[in-house]
Amino acid sequence: MFGIRLESNGFAPSTAGRSRGTFCIGCRQFVFTSPSYAVVTKLVDKVCKKTSNCTFCINALYSDPRTPRADIYNLAYVAIKLAFDNTSDTSGYISSPLNSTFDPNFQKSLQCCEVDYKSALDKLINAFGDLDSESYDGVEHYAEEAASKVDDCQSGLSGTKSPLTGKNQVLNALCKICAIVGKLLNSPEAVTTLN
Repeated sequence: MFGIRLESNGFAPSTAGRSRGTFCIGCRQFVFTSPSYAVVTKLVDKVCKKTSNCTFCINALYSDPRTPRADIYNLAYVAIKLAFDNTSDTSGYISSPLNSTFDPNFQKSLQCCEVDYKSALDKLINAFGDLDSESYDGVEHYAEEAASKVDDCQSGLSGTKSPLTGKNQVLNALCKICAIVGKLLNSPEAVTTLN
């Protein structure tokens, strides 16, 4: 089982995403790796080397069991889904500190974050729609806009000790992975891969 565990201090992978097959002939055991896995590793490495935290990117993408067999198109689905699920979870989480704080400034900041996260969800839904339409032109743009909304939330929390800071950092990183994959979708090499 693959998964990611989100903590207030960031991202922790629950398992490594290496997939191997084994078989026995006589008393010898052979281990093999799917040929497509090597290609995907190059694709994931290409994406993740463009991020500010390559290890986080690799762990995040490989937390989805589809990644080892994904082409650039399917990797875009994986990346957007990770960001969308994280946005949705954090959006739901915001109501807890919002309902328990008596500081009017912090409460106002959290209310702004609720709006920012709803907007980020809308942007990621648009990214899914763009991917489904096979035009790919907006994936990068929508992912960058979602990241910008997360930045807006974090800016509104400056000067406070917020439980959202770690969650904002994780989501920002996931949105940036989506933007990088979106940019690669529009590259000439992706066009030849998808046709």
